[in-house]
Amino acid sequence: MRIRKIIKEDSKDLFKWRNDLQTRKMSIKQNEISQEEHLIWFKNAINNPNIDFYIAELNLNKLGVCRLDYEKNLNQSKISININPDFRGRGIGLLFLENVISEYKKKIKSILIAEIKKENIMSKRLFYSAGFDVIKEFNNIVVMEKREELKFKKVDYSDCEILYELLKKRKHNISHKNLPSYEKHRIFIKNNPYFKWYIVYLFGEAIGSFYLKLDNSIGININYPTESIIKEVFNFILKNFSPQKEVKSLIPSYFFINIANSNKDLIKIIDSLDLIKIQVTYKLSN
Repeated sequence: MRIRKIIKEDSKDLFKWRNDLQTRKMSIKQNEISQEEHLIWFKNAINNPNIDFYIAELNLNKLGVCRLDYEKNLNQSKISININPDFRGRGIGLLFLENVISEYKKKIKSILIAEIKKENIMSKRLFYSAGFDVIKEFNNIVVMEKREELKFKKVDYSDCEILYELLKKRKHNISHKNLPSYEKHRIFIKNNPYFKWYIVYLFGEAIGSFYLKLDNSIGININYPTESIIKEVFNFILKNFSPQKEVKSLIPSYFFINIANSNKDLIKIIDSLDLIKIQVTYKLSN
């Protein structure tokens, strides 16, 4: 199997595959499109730098197309696949999908998301076999996310620059409004005020950090958090650490997390994980 980028000569095949009856039945958008509509869409799509198309070929036969739409602000790419109707049922989908993902990651390292109709059993099986898990469902749509292994590194003084870069990217803060100087940052890390402190890596790159304090509170800062990433961080904490002994009115018997009110994305993820809300905190100003 050969994987290549799409070219304008592929337009006719994509139009035929897109309007195939079975394809439309399993697609989120089921309407049949005209050739004129297709040509406009195709021209816009292949000229969009955030959209990548890959064609699979074998013995000069086109086997199908795989599309990825990159959303930079979320560091997320939506992926979809459409097999040439003449080659369905031949077991080529998984190899095609895995090869595309491998090739795409050479260009963009992002979280991969697939949106699939609930009744599309074959597509759900395909993406599950490629390492995707269901993360939510809505309006007859199943959302699946590629399982990616996180790495955790205990913070030490050599991580000053990495942590400062993460701090500069942080959008939501509780403890400070202004970015501290690098010198103050170095002193802070040297004094390490946390009980446990780890950097979180994905695709070999630092994407955030978390810490535990002696009062059993958790602080977490993840660039582009997703439900699966936050769940894996929590699982790492629960697997490797136990809460400090309870002290009435001072230290609860459980871990708890504080989140900046402005961090709506993380709040939404936490709510989806069915954690128990224990209090709401407000600041009094003069």
